[in-house]
Amino acid sequence: MVPANLSHRTVILILIAFTLAVYANSLFDSFVWDDYWVVVDNNFIKSWKNFPLIFSKDYLASAYVLRYQEKDRLNSGELTYRPVVTVSYFIDYALYNLRPWGYHFTNIILHMFNGVLLYFLICLIVKNKQLSFLSSLLFILHPVNVEVVNCISFREDLLAFLFFISSLILFIKFDNYGRGKKVYIYAISLLLYVLALFSKEMAITLPLILMSYDYYFVLGRNIKKVLSNFKSRYLGYILVSLFYLWFVFFYMVNKQRVPSQYPGGNFYINFLTMSKVVATYIKSLFLPLNIYGTIASFAFDPSFAEHSLLSLTVLASLFLIFICLFVVIKLRRILPIVSFSIAWFFLALMPVYNIIPLDNIMAWRYLYIPSVGFCLLAASLLLRLKTAKKYAIIAVLLFYSIFTIIGNMFWKDSVTLWLETQRHYPKNVLVYNNIGCGYGIIGKHGKAIDFFHKAIEVKPDYTLAYYNLGLSYMHIGRIEQAIPFYEKAIELCGDFVQAYHGLAYIYLTNPSLNKVNDSISLYEKVIEIYPASAEAYNNMGVAYEKLGNIKEAIRCYNKAVEINPQYAGAYYNLASAHKQIGEEDAADRYYTKAKEVEFVNYPIAGPFISPVKKSF
Repeated sequence: MVPANLSHRTVILILIAFTLAVYANSLFDSFVWDDYWVVVDNNFIKSWKNFPLIFSKDYLASAYVLRYQEKDRLNSGELTYRPVVTVSYFIDYALYNLRPWGYHFTNIILHMFNGVLLYFLICLIVKNKQLSFLSSLLFILHPVNVEVVNCISFREDLLAFLFFISSLILFIKFDNYGRGKKVYIYAISLLLYVLALFSKEMAITLPLILMSYDYYFVLGRNIKKVLSNFKSRYLGYILVSLFYLWFVFFYMVNKQRVPSQYPGGNFYINFLTMSKVVATYIKSLFLPLNIYGTIASFAFDPSFAEHSLLSLTVLASLFLIFICLFVVIKLRRILPIVSFSIAWFFLALMPVYNIIPLDNIMAWRYLYIPSVGFCLLAASLLLRLKTAKKYAIIAVLLFYSIFTIIGNMFWKDSVTLWLETQRHYPKNVLVYNNIGCGYGIIGKHGKAIDFFHKAIEVKPDYTLAYYNLGLSYMHIGRIEQAIPFYEKAIELCGDFVQAYHGLAYIYLTNPSLNKVNDSISLYEKVIEIYPASAEAYNNMGVAYEKLGNIKEAIRCYNKAVEINPQYAGAYYNLASAHKQIGEEDAADRYYTKAKEVEFVNYPIAGPFISPVKKSF
């Protein structure tokens, strides 16, 4: 049984020790999946000169740039406004450059802090150190949180939780202070809520959690008292929520964002499917088996959608949800902790019920804040056991610890992650494509080609696989085989600039094809689709230079550095071009400028492209 006489200091040390013990092996993991988009290939976070852009609309990535992962960009890579997490990437890059262990260490530290904060929060709520300690241990160790801790680009959930719980703690302590200090405590709590919201939208449920806490533990489970205290206790949080919604949906709205669609195209199918999703979450929290890899691929798997209310899966899911809600109502007076725990889970999960369509209808990271309710419930039930209590607690903690350590191993690199995902979803085109991308990133292009072909077997019109095949064949020097795959990608998707880039690069760098003029036409097409492509202007300048048109080459290079003043390669090309026409002073000036700016290195013909999750 959990000792009841442990000091707060001892509890904190134990929580820290457990966090480090179960997540230590994640320090050896590489970057995976979206980490390449938000960190490795993101020039935005690599210079403090870009920091002021966080406070402008230039922060947002267009849906087009996100879709095709255009490296020639200078934005955060986020479709919605999440500046807090972006600031953390600035700091990590300054500290660790591109050493993955440093970013993983930051995530572990954040998870550790969250576990400690949760302990103090539950102590304030239930006044029971044993229950608080066990709840926090379950949260720290639960395998469902492996995804959040191991993927750098999911740090937004860690930060949202940190500020969400901190704000809630101050709200609870608000009544302990005199009138003078109350104003400051309330203001700080509101500020923390703002930081939570600007970490991730998931924090929007805090006002509901505050009301729920008051209902169960302060106002005698009297809804009228909750409503009568609306102005004095909750109005500030509601106003912050309204300001946030106005800010992200009207002021900082991403007008180039492509709206998501409901599964099956209508709300009825969405309702049936989401009942299955919620039931899957509940089942996985109680029995976290087969949760390795990632389940975000469901968004790309039409077979997951439910179409009939009479489906056994739907009926079982709705029955499970009904039972949970029935327990919330029936036990609210005799077992308030149990009722509050379940209410927390359902309230905190509200932003991902897909009422407003999301790109990913299901993801383990969505459970990070809601899992608090489960952990409090599980701890409460374990401590109520009459027999074998001690052994049951030890068994659960050991089970969670082992499965979390094993889970970290599947996030070692992109190939390992997606191979594990493929084991569960063997007919998912996204999975095959992403395995190929993982192999391509580490230079195993033969294996990458095999998986891209498998993706096309599953979905013959899958544009990304054709593009990635072209890039793979180009990497191994089989240019003749690369060309038709680039052409097929362009045929399937006429605005696919990375495919134009790849084909243009082949024409530009292979004189035997005698197609330098064709490369210029392709780069002009890129600029027509994406006018802010400094890379296209630079490469078009190289093409003009090969044709002996130095004047036009200089025009293109100047346009490239106008778009991206940090583009060292374009400055070097300007210097070389001016030197060719005898303008030595200009050449020296551009050589000097090239050495002064941050180095920007574009890939030979674009990145391997894997659909990213950065919408939620």
